[in-house]
Amino acid sequence: MELVPFGNTKEYQKGDIYLFYCQHGAKECTGNMIETCATKHLGNLTALAPFIYCMESHLPTRPQAQSCAKSLGFDYSPIDKCANGTEGNALEHEMAVKTRALDPPHEYLPWIAVNDVHTSEIQSEVQNEMLKYVCKEYKGPKPAACQNLSRMSATKIDQEIL
Repeated sequence: MELVPFGNTKEYQKGDIYLFYCQHGAKECTGNMIETCATKHLGNLTALAPFIYCMESHLPTRPQAQSCAKSLGFDYSPIDKCANGTEGNALEHEMAVKTRALDPPHEYLPWIAVNDVHTSEIQSEVQNEMLKYVCKEYKGPKPAACQNLSRMSATKIDQEIL
């Protein structure tokens, strides 16, 4: 799973840096930059997902990011340094490149693609029942969450029949 915090942002190059203008203003751009830097500095989805959830549950501001990091027990300073410097600027440009490379181009947000494929069916299934979709599509040995999902579904079906 890859998070690409860019959305409908417009990007312009000015010398060696990029300027970003977000659909919902500067606070959205700040949140995008923090989340982009978090994807790099937290390194894995296990650490990243709770941070993004915390950020998106509130206004994605720098104080909120600091609060989220503190509550999750990690040092926010590398993310902060990234988000306020050239590293973050370059990483956000990479998000712009990834967003522009979408085929078909995104029409709304979130834009969900699985294995670089976007369809309205994938979008709907993932947004409505992501775990069910992942379990259906996953080709390896099914993890416990999928087995539990199958049991829950069978139990629910039995209850509806009775």
